[in-house]
This record gives sequence, structure tokens and C-alpha cells, in this order.
Amino acid sequence: MVRAWSGGIYDEARRGWLADLTKKPAGQKAFNKYGWNKYRIEANGPMLSVSVNGVPTASIRDTVDASGFIALQVHGTKVERPLEVRWRNIQLMEIGR
Repeated sequence: MVRAWSGGIYDEARRGWLADLTKKPAGQKAFNKYGWNKYRIEANGPMLSVSVNGVPTASIRDTVDASGFIALQVHGTKVERPLEVRWRNIQLMEIGR
């Protein structure tokens, strides 16, 4: 089974998966393992939504946290060579209130 988690919503070190891709086959296939991927992440009040390469992958209403920070990360895996991660064309925009 291929790990297809990219595009889900995960609460690090607290609640775990808030929206995984278990029932989203199109979302599971959206991630391009060997090329660039385009993510769109929207946080508008309690509404959070994610799409990967134009495919909606997760959408939830979460009232636990009203504010927070944005972080880009990669989780380590058990591989013999170092992981390489690159980001490009990152844009942050404030949406209407």
C-alpha cells in the first residue's frame, strides 16, 4: 500500500489526524512523487481546506485554535540517504475578514 497522506490535515503532537485521505481516492492520487506539487491551503476563521494539484483533499471546521503559525516541514523516515525537500513560489495572502 502506498502512503497517500499529502493534503490531509494533521494536528502535530496533540489530536493527530483531523482529516486524512482514507475516503478520498482522488486526493490520494493527486500527489506527484517525482515532480513539483502545487498546494493551496486556506484558513478562514474555523474553516480549513487543502487541495493538491487542483484536487480538493481536505476540508474541515476546527474551532479549537483561533490563531497559530505557518510552518513547512518534512518528517524523517528510515532511509539510508538524506531526504531532500524544496519549496518554491510560496505566497501568503490575507483573505477578507
